[in-house]
Amino acid sequence: KVWQIEELFSECTIHETFLPESMANRMNMLYDLMELVYVDRQANTNELHYIKNLLKIFQMKPEVMNELTSLFRNGPPSRADWMDFVDDTCRIA
Repeated sequence: KVWQIEELFSECTIHETFLPESMANRMNMLYDLMELVYVDRQANTNELHYIKNLLKIFQMKPEVMNELTSLFRNGPPSRADWMDFVDDTCRIA
């Protein structure tokens, strides 16, 4: 996914965010965005604000943000940890 990151940094036009309809696709998108936000092992205020707004649009509880930051703080979570998070989040969403 390095090429995707490089492409994003070189692209200067404004794009609207595509919002998937299914929860599975939303969770896949959220994973990809969190990988981008934490690519440098830290997230700035604007990045976190973007994710928080996305969670609102996805109609997810605000507490999900704390779980996300905890999951990605040290790099992408294991597949098992991510799937547990998805299962828990979809159950309460």
